[in-house]
Amino acid sequence: PFVGVLTGHSDSISAFAKCRTNITQVASGSYDGEIRYWDLAERRTIFNLNAHNGIVRGLTFCEDGLNFLSCGSDNKINYYRFHDCLEHYTDPEFAPTNIFTSKTVLTSIDHHYSQRQFATSGQYVQIWSYERSLPIQSYDWGADSILKVRYNPAEPNLVGCVGLDRTITLYDIRGQTAIAKNAMKNKSMTLAWNPMEPINFTVGNDDSNCYTFDMRKLDIIKMIHKDHIGAV
Repeated sequence: PFVGVLTGHSDSISAFAKCRTNITQVASGSYDGEIRYWDLAERRTIFNLNAHNGIVRGLTFCEDGLNFLSCGSDNKINYYRFHDCLEHYTDPEFAPTNIFTSKTVLTSIDHHYSQRQFATSGQYVQIWSYERSLPIQSYDWGADSILKVRYNPAEPNLVGCVGLDRTITLYDIRGQTAIAKNAMKNKSMTLAWNPMEPINFTVGNDDSNCYTFDMRKLDIIKMIHKDHIGAV
């Protein structure tokens, strides 16, 4: 049943993130570079930011559940502190607490569940630290651009990715090669780990279906979820 609607964006929404520690806080980004921080309980915008020159490609909350990161088509990664945004977002001179610049196009961002590091996807999978202006690790294994990267909730060194070459790939960031890879008939656009059973993950595919996999048996589809009428 329809519950409610959040209004405020003046352009199409391109990115969305929910807080891992508070069920009432979510953030959304749009094609005009705007980020809105929402209170779901009151269905209102807490604050909005003109974050990027171009599309907001990705949003993620930090491990503390308050602060957040965004990446955009301007190849910038912005780090925002919640309380700074709350106090100063109306100031025309307000700027992110920290800005990281990527040398390549960015398509998504995800934060580690317990450590102060985050990953971005694009031409490469890049691992970043808050103390460094450049990636601490960068992986290029000859594949096409990576569309989404997601940390595993339970295994701190495992990330899952989906790419333009129709592959689903699992990487151990301690090594230099993929630990598992599976090619599908159509391109997958997004990936999400199961928070209760983190050995399982689901991908949204161009063929209008979602597919659930067990990461230990990547060549077998565990479940197919149907009923979308367009690409997920």
